[in-house]
Amino acid sequence: ISAKQFLLEKDYPGNIRVLENDIRRSIGNARVATTTLINAAMICEDFDVEKFTSLAEEAKNQSNPLQMEELYKIIAMEDNPNFEEAMMNFERHLLTRALAACQWSKKIAANALGMSERTFWRAIQRHKLHTRPDDF
Repeated sequence: ISAKQFLLEKDYPGNIRVLENDIRRSIGNARVATTTLINAAMICEDFDVEKFTSLAEEAKNQSNPLQMEELYKIIAMEDNPNFEEAMMNFERHLLTRALAACQWSKKIAANALGMSERTFWRAIQRHKLHTRPDDF
């Protein structure tokens, strides 16, 4: 199931805070804005939210280092990163996918991710994503 489909199919009685709380609980202490995750799910349809949520809950309850490593792999999409590398890799992937989805319009991509243009600009500078890569 894609992240987008997972979010669309889930029943959210009440208001948007229910969705926000579900997402925050699913990622534990990860420092990612809720709006970014929602939009990440819409942009990165290959991000497996169910698997991530399940592993996050198990890891939080059991503090199992192997499960934490698996979470990092899902976020970073590579083997054995540390937390900082995993978050940087996820951010880079998210920014690249957002830019590609928005035909490399930085303003539109920033809005799609719920970020200010200034914050988005700093993020693309940090990842050296100023120009469109050849493989897009």
